[in-house]
Amino acid sequence: MKTVSTLSTIAFGALAIFGVISTARAQTLRFCGSVIGADRTVVGCKDKKLRNVAPLRALTNLQELDLRHSGVNDLSGIAASTTLVKLLLGFTPVRDLTPLANLVKLEHLDLRKTLVYDLMPLAKLHALKVLWLDRVLVRDLRPLGRLKRLETLFVGRAPVVDLTPLRRSKSLRRLMVVDCDVKDLAPLAKLTRLEGLNLSRTKVKDLKPLAKLRALRTLRLDETPVEDIAPLARLSKLESLNLAKTKVSDLKPLFALKKLRRVVLSGTPALHHSSLVELRSRRPNLRIQR
Repeated sequence: MKTVSTLSTIAFGALAIFGVISTARAQTLRFCGSVIGADRTVVGCKDKKLRNVAPLRALTNLQELDLRHSGVNDLSGIAASTTLVKLLLGFTPVRDLTPLANLVKLEHLDLRKTLVYDLMPLAKLHALKVLWLDRVLVRDLRPLGRLKRLETLFVGRAPVVDLTPLRRSKSLRRLMVVDCDVKDLAPLAKLTRLEGLNLSRTKVKDLKPLAKLRALRTLRLDETPVEDIAPLARLSKLESLNLAKTKVSDLKPLFALKKLRRVVLSGTPALHHSSLVELRSRRPNLRIQR
């Protein structure tokens, strides 16, 4: 008995050019040197020779796709993969995100060290919760202002200077803006759900906009020109604070933070010794890294 019917051959002939094989029992396809079932929900490939994902058009229930460290640069093959929930494109030469514009169920997107510069195709991905933008060419964060479910955002070593587009991103719980020329924190003033904030190696100096972020548990300000930490005095849930290589001199605002468990103070030459001694006296169980 033949495993491939004439009818099946005709019906799926168009898909054959993308490496699709139809049998009487199941439909399979070739991708990244392997034969996989067309019912696969999780697919991965790290082949540097990979350029496009055309074969994946045949997957009707694709939910997770990991292409990190591959050579992919054309995403048009997943433009109709509206079941996709997690997409990892980090460390690839991907530049154009247009094929992602209709992936309305996408929740997690990794774009680390890609050639991406335009986030507009993401503007309508309202299910997006996690976005990684480390070492990209992105300058404009405005498309992210429409993502009301975004919970985790990492922007690192990118030419971003303005956080204004995030002022209404009230669902954010973890925000990392690292090694960027950001100075103004005013857009963050109403992000009261923030629990983790990393501003390492930015040009931030004025911390007053952080005064009402009472949910903050971890805060990194290392390698910034910060001098005055008085606005942190009311962050009663703060557990971990990194002030390494800052210009902070007075630790008095930390005395009443009873949940504070760890403070990093290495490389702070302006710090008054008496202030450090008093902090240790008031909080003997506080772990201080000097």
